[in-house]
Amino acid sequence: METIKDKLLPVAGSDTFLETFHQLYRENLEKKDNFIQEIASLHNNKLVDIVREFNNCNDLGKYYITICELFKEILPFLQADIQDVLNCINHLILKTHSDFSSLFSKSLENFCAMDISRCDKLLDISLANKVDDYFNLLGLAIIVGSRVQLNTYVEKAIELLNNKNKVIIEKALISLSKINYQSNKKLINKVFNVVKTMATNGYHEHYPNILKSILSLYIQKRDFEKQTIELCLFIFKNEDERLIQPTAEILFETKNDLPKSIYDILLNVLFKVNPKDTLTLNYMNLILCNLLEYNREKDLYIFLEDLLIKNNNLSIKIFPLFIHELLNNKTDILNVLVTRWFLSRKIVFAKAVAEIIEDCNAEKIYLVCDKIQLQGLPEGTCLFVARKACGWLFKNKISAVSFIVSLIDIATDRELEAISSLLFNPLFICYPQNIKEYFEELLQQEIPEKTAVVINQLLAQQESFFKNLNDNAGISELKPSLSQRAQFKQHLSKLMNDAYKEKTGKNSILQIFSHQTILYGNSSIFYRYNNPEGTKKNQRNNEISRI
Repeated sequence: METIKDKLLPVAGSDTFLETFHQLYRENLEKKDNFIQEIASLHNNKLVDIVREFNNCNDLGKYYITICELFKEILPFLQADIQDVLNCINHLILKTHSDFSSLFSKSLENFCAMDISRCDKLLDISLANKVDDYFNLLGLAIIVGSRVQLNTYVEKAIELLNNKNKVIIEKALISLSKINYQSNKKLINKVFNVVKTMATNGYHEHYPNILKSILSLYIQKRDFEKQTIELCLFIFKNEDERLIQPTAEILFETKNDLPKSIYDILLNVLFKVNPKDTLTLNYMNLILCNLLEYNREKDLYIFLEDLLIKNNNLSIKIFPLFIHELLNNKTDILNVLVTRWFLSRKIVFAKAVAEIIEDCNAEKIYLVCDKIQLQGLPEGTCLFVARKACGWLFKNKISAVSFIVSLIDIATDRELEAISSLLFNPLFICYPQNIKEYFEELLQQEIPEKTAVVINQLLAQQESFFKNLNDNAGISELKPSLSQRAQFKQHLSKLMNDAYKEKTGKNSILQIFSHQTILYGNSSIFYRYNNPEGTKKNQRNNEISRI
């Protein structure tokens, strides 16, 4: 039986190599790891030069994604020159016309981590710009090198901060923000002071990456909070709009690692976000989700409220992930928000509540008032909040009704009468079937006796209301006569004709076009035999105009 080696060696250097390589992979799918190790062994024993084979291919065929994936997995096990590997990856990216840089990035890191000399050479290559830099090779070399020789590569990154090339300085700063300093306090202090000096010496164009580095250093060594706060305030003093997006990115990536003192400073920067800055808004969407995840409700309320007040054109709908999380997993916080925002008496917050509920795909969203917020408030507050719910959530009948019903148990007798009336008219009258089903469901559950009494009264009132409607439906005096309906129709037709003539008069732009009116008779007569005598109907025809 032929082995992988027997099948692959004969096609080495030929145009069919990749096709055979792919076929062998499919035959060995169940033993993928063994296949990768055997291919790497063939390369390392100099029987097949995998890097050269991939680099020389002119057509990757329709399986190019699988082939690139395989090269990514094989790469860390290969003994090859870093320059040849970079050329090969560059070739694959160009041939596939796809952004596969992220696909190869981790694999290239692992490849360099196998031999520190590869990091040294990679750093030289990146500084010489010998290949297209899809990966930020300079940063990759420093970060991977620092895992093996921390002090050496941190020093190299610091030296690059004095480079005349601004791009190299930027990449060096990014590297310093991503290095794991392995709790080396002396080294962290050194880097902090270097970066601080850059900030105070006016490197404005590098402030975003200086900020990332400072906060990354703080997270790894938390005993210079005061200095970090002072430096953040100094950086934000100029109110540079370019800092808004990096700040949002930092808040998202650091999740819950920053103390409230620093976190609040960064949050305040986001109030000046441009409503058209999609990337920053996406980060803010994720930041709101983080606040929910880490139970930082107070920070969430304050931030959202300040954001909506300071940005009148900003809709809460631009945070879909946050709304989804709120509706599906954090209904307790949703109830607090709804109560808090209805009590605020601010239209912007009431509108936000309506937008959150409208954004839900579910047919029913059940809301409950937060009774803690309503404790100790003056009489009439429950009725005020109920009216807010009725008005802003009218289209979402179950949300409105469920919220109002939850107020019944804490409402005073005077408020209760008005709330019951509000539930009946307009809600129960406009949505009789939906609300009746909801009330019947509620009565099957354990609810306060006071609430059950009101619901039973409303159900009885509704039954009586519709019974009276049916009883009165046959009263002829309540219906307009045939002649009255005809007169109304003629009057409406006349109003429409007069309005049309007014708009198409001498001063109308329509006068520049030729205008014809085609009449198909003045009127038509037809008979309807819906009773023994029949009904004669005379209907005027409309004019049809053609321009």
